[in-house]
Amino acid sequence: MFRRIVVFLVLSSVKFLGKLFYSFEIEGEEVKDWSNIRLLAWINHTSLFDILLICVFPYRYFWKASKHCISPIAEKTIKRPFVGKVFGNLTNKKSSVSQKRDDTWGQFLDSIDGSSIVGLFPEGRMKRKNGLDKYGNELSIKGGIADILKKINDGEMLIIYSGGMHHIQSPGDSFPRLFQKVKIRLEVINIENYKKSLPQNDHETFKTEVINDLTERRSHNLSALSV
Repeated sequence: MFRRIVVFLVLSSVKFLGKLFYSFEIEGEEVKDWSNIRLLAWINHTSLFDILLICVFPYRYFWKASKHCISPIAEKTIKRPFVGKVFGNLTNKKSSVSQKRDDTWGQFLDSIDGSSIVGLFPEGRMKRKNGLDKYGNELSIKGGIADILKKINDGEMLIIYSGGMHHIQSPGDSFPRLFQKVKIRLEVINIENYKKSLPQNDHETFKTEVINDLTERRSHNLSALSV
């Protein structure tokens, strides 16, 4: 219970400070039943300040998430002095994964159960000011979200499309800029119906279809946000 309270307070503090120093323009669908959200996907990952996107969540959802939410957080992020402490306390269970071909991803998937709420950045890496990741590649949807969808059979997926955070803090910047506007677009998808709409006989095919579909949705919704 103590750990759950700590996580709830961290989530609530992020929202309080976010609403205090920034304004939010939210478009898209309304979440009618937050208790039904099982998968959270943040798309257009541009900054560690994407953490501000949780400001769209109601406090009552933080209480549920403080018990059930898990998230694959990069090991290098967890190791950062201050940021690592914040990100490490956003969920009840600490789930760090490496970007190497090892068993950390499989261990994360095994930790997902019937009550889990999973949050992730499907693109994996952050977009720099030049529009590319730190390796000079375009950001693309990775197959990890398809692996997670295979583990969840009910509830809804909430996709949070970010208008970008480079005007607040870009990778490499020392300090954030305050009193900026954050643009967000929401999309709610029924997981059971979504999975039925895609071929599932072969997981690699399913993964490809999920990547293609979310890539198309990303293009459409970010265009609507004028990104």
